[in-house]
Amino acid sequence: MEYKELRIVQYEDYSKLEEEYTRRISSYGTYVTKLYPYVLKHGETTKSALPLFVVSTIEIQNLMQEIMLNSQKIEQLASEIPQVAQEQYYMEQLSKAIISTNEIEGVHTTRKEVADAIDAIDNKRKEKVRLRSTVLMYMDIMNEDKISINNLNAIRKIYDGLTEGEIVKNDLPDGWIFRNKPVIVGKNYTPPEKESEILEQLNDWVDFINDQSIPFLIKAAVGHFFFENTHPFFDGNGRTGRYIFSRYLSKKLDQFSGLIISQKINESRKKYFLAFEIAELSTNRADATFFVKTMLEFIKEGQEEIISELNVSKQFLDRIDQILGELSIPAIEKGVLHLLHQSFAFTDDVKEGITDNVIIDILHKEGAKKSVIKRTLDSLEDRKEIKLVTQRPKRHQLIHPLVEVIK
Repeated sequence: MEYKELRIVQYEDYSKLEEEYTRRISSYGTYVTKLYPYVLKHGETTKSALPLFVVSTIEIQNLMQEIMLNSQKIEQLASEIPQVAQEQYYMEQLSKAIISTNEIEGVHTTRKEVADAIDAIDNKRKEKVRLRSTVLMYMDIMNEDKISINNLNAIRKIYDGLTEGEIVKNDLPDGWIFRNKPVIVGKNYTPPEKESEILEQLNDWVDFINDQSIPFLIKAAVGHFFFENTHPFFDGNGRTGRYIFSRYLSKKLDQFSGLIISQKINESRKKYFLAFEIAELSTNRADATFFVKTMLEFIKEGQEEIISELNVSKQFLDRIDQILGELSIPAIEKGVLHLLHQSFAFTDDVKEGITDNVIIDILHKEGAKKSVIKRTLDSLEDRKEIKLVTQRPKRHQLIHPLVEVIK
């Protein structure tokens, strides 16, 4: 039996509406929250008198199972590729995640800006660089730093870190923690107007996200909906909400599954915003089932892309290992070429690939002299096997990879 929006049930046969709502809200497979979202009724925004709920449909159960299995596959594949390749792939996904989450809000961000911020952090440069704070926040995911949101100040701390230098003065929060003036989202949605109302909503949200009795994937999706529904800031709500969503998924699943969510949302913005519209219609009676299903579909689709990319790149590196093993060249040359092929396999932009300093540090730790590694890089460049692509920091690119391009 097809699971329909309650507004459609009402349209098709009004006499069945109350029975269907009661059946959903009282079902054993339903999670009824203590969250009361703001909803639209005849063009006016009001706080719902009914609690937000999610029916754990067969589709949702299947999606959750597939997501868990996909995450295991991703962790297994990631463990089978070298550490440098893992880090390069993560930074590639980090860059895409930041660009995507900003694009959703109409904030233009380039790969170069993200790369400059990463370089400033890696080289401990002190000058002001756009996105430095944002990149640091996303690097916390790779470092597996735990995120804990037990109070409202924690939300503000995340917001400040993510949006440092990105919000114009007039759009900074004017209340104790959040905004204290009304805003209009889209054409006519008006979230809580006063900070006191926002505080009430988000205190309930904090309790909800720390409730261990709810399946984490449902909790993550519902939590994302309710945070955006509350819209606590004048600007930067989406970036903050999606970061919390990503961080939570990375903690519960794997690093890459968390980062992919913003990319999938950016690719399907119409579907994303429609999911909000459906959940915010008063005639749907705070049913967040469709929203949860949409978010789970985004996660699953993103995971499938990650699995495909890791599989192809792993096959590429396996072939490189085989070829390098058969070549009669010095071990130090093999080491340099192997690292450059790892970078090639997992980085879309050569100017964001592995630096000479990283190559030198890695091979030095394996016993090679730094002077020998530097001479090897120079020799490979003289022989036109690699070429210099950036000067500060120095970074080389393969001219002729040992295997055909697979990207």
